[in-house]
Order: sequence, then structure tokens, then C-alpha cells
Amino acid sequence: MFRDECRTRSWRGVAIAGLLRCYHSSLCVCKTMERVLNTKLLAYLEANDILSDRQYGFRRNRSTGDLLAYAIHIWSEAIEKHGEALAVSLDISKAFDRVWHESLISKLPSFGLPTGLCVWIADFLRDRSIRVVIDGCSSSQMTINAGVPQGSVLSATLFLLHINDLLKPGTFGYADDSTVAESYTSGARASGSQIQSLREALVGRLNLSLEAVSEWGDANMVRFNAAKTQACLFSAKKSQFSPAPTFRGVSVPIADHLDLLGITLTSTLNFGPYIEAKAQLAAKKLGILARVRQYFTPEQLLKLYQAQVRSVMEYCSHLWDGSARYQLDALESIERRANLRGSLAMMHLSSRDFKVLSIDAELLACRFSTGCISGSVRRNYII
Repeated sequence: MFRDECRTRSWRGVAIAGLLRCYHSSLCVCKTMERVLNTKLLAYLEANDILSDRQYGFRRNRSTGDLLAYAIHIWSEAIEKHGEALAVSLDISKAFDRVWHESLISKLPSFGLPTGLCVWIADFLRDRSIRVVIDGCSSSQMTINAGVPQGSVLSATLFLLHINDLLKPGTFGYADDSTVAESYTSGARASGSQIQSLREALVGRLNLSLEAVSEWGDANMVRFNAAKTQACLFSAKKSQFSPAPTFRGVSVPIADHLDLLGITLTSTLNFGPYIEAKAQLAAKKLGILARVRQYFTPEQLLKLYQAQVRSVMEYCSHLWDGSARYQLDALESIERRANLRGSLAMMHLSSRDFKVLSIDAELLACRFSTGCISGSVRRNYII
């Protein structure tokens, strides 16, 4: 097309124009630009401590295990000091689809972002439209004023900026999963009236935090999913807890457990029921894997076992590896089934492969402990 190699200036101009006209090439350029911009933006936010330290989602060196470890530490400490902790878990309805553009754009200058970058992000969000296509029939396009683009690496960071001012003292979150918690401690010989007074003050502080969350939702056009709102009292006391927290004018019933980030926590922070449930799930998956073993190679079966069975048993194992021996035996029985009853033996895996699987849990616990000591796991948690 360009046989005159001397006309390099014209060649470059037409090449760029042709690249931008090509949908797939332009998409690649946009994705690359978004990734570069997101990397620089995250580095700036982390270096200047702009993101709330109570946010654990979409951030380097932070995980669900970090958040759960700190929360359980705070709640167990309250129990050990003859007190109680009360937590309310909140869920934002369609969180990423309800990021109000005007609200997010108005917050960007407060983070110290350059004016040009704020304008670029505003253009990135505005003038977007959606339509529905069913069986070849398409609806008319509708302009949207909320939601971050799906599939963009920049969307997660924009969501963190949008929700950043929600996470005030007493509230912590992992992406859109937010938890409001309060606790108190008392003396070992506190009277019933003193305990009741401390409980009422506890609920009063929690209600103030929930009211602030509700006001934030109204200001940012965010709705909270009432069906997924949970409350749990962490306590070793036998007396009935009468006061109940309220959220948006509705009393939140207090349950005997809390489902938080894939872990079920009982009111006494006993992991027995959780371990038993995960052992049953792992056993079921192991049985399915044994029945279909003839369709896979040994190497494939090993990867499936690690991904589908061991991952169930190892998730956040640093939280419950100190549980009673009889509770942990439920998980070890899965390995004995795999090794002795033939599920893995019939996969013709070597003894070395199984030894590697057997020590995974111990290594995971050691890695977490070593990380806490060396500082690779964040320890300056703040609520």
C-alpha cells in the first residue's frame, strides 16, 4: 500500500489512523492505556495513604484472610476481657452498577489528582449507553449515569475511590462488603446492671455508625441489600442480649452466626461448624473426582484435586488451625480417604505428589506467620 518508503512521515500518519480505525487494535490500545493509568493511580494512592486503611479489597498485599484475622482478633479479645462485640454486615445492592458518576467525579479533586486526569476519568465514564439484545431483537439505547465499566481494570480502583469516605472508624470493608462493629470490655465481677448499661452504650455507638452509613448511601444514591444485612453478637455470656441495632429505621435481628467473606463465624468464635461443613463439601467433591478419574490424566487429576478439594480445606486455614483436634480430624479424614480408600491411589499419583499435598496446610500456616514477622503481611490494621 505504501511503496514509497521515503515518505515516512505520511506512512506513520496513515498507519496510526488505520490503527485507530481498527476496532480490535483500538481496543487493545485502550486496554493498555487503562492498565498503565491504573498502575500509576494505585501507586499514587498507596504512596500517599489516600485509600482508607480499613479497605482490604483490590489492594496489593491485602486479602480476605487479613481482614478476617484482624476482625476475629478484636472480637475474641473483647470476649477474653469479659466483654462483647456486636457486628453488622452490610451488602450494597449491585455495587459496581450503582456508582453514581457525578458523585465519583466530584470526589476526584479531593484526592489530589491532576485536573487533566480528573477530566479524562470524567470522559471515561460519561456518555455511555446500554441496550438489551434477545434473540436478535434489540432495544433502543439508553444513556446511563451510574456504574463503572465492566471488564476494565480501572473500574475496581474507581470503585475504591467512590466508597473511600464510607469507611470511617468502626467500619471496615472488602470491596463492596462492609461491616460495622463495636465492642466493650468489663471486669470479671461486673454486675447485671453494669453489663446492661454497657450493652445499651454498645448498641448506641453501633446505631450512630449505621446512621452514618445510611446517610452516605442517601448522598451517593446507594442502596443496601436488606436481605443480606446480618447482625451477630460475639459473647461468652449466658444472659439474654435485649437491645437490637437498627438500620434505616428497621430493627436488625441478632443471629447466632455471621457469614463473612466465605467464613461462618459462630457467636462464640468456634470454627467447629465451619470445619464440618467444609469437610462435607470437600468429601463430596472428592467423590465426584474419583468417579470421573478415568477421563483425566494423573497430572490433570492432581491439579483438579488441588483446585477443587484442597482449596476448600485450606481457605483461611490460619484462622482455624488452632481448633480442637477432633474438629481438625474431619479434614484429615478427607486426605485419608483420598490416600487409603483409593480415590487418589487409583489416580496413580506418586507418593511424592501426595506428600506435597499433605503438608500444604502446615506450609500455609508457616508462610502466614513468617509474613507477619517479616512484615510482608500488613500488621498496622486500624478500625
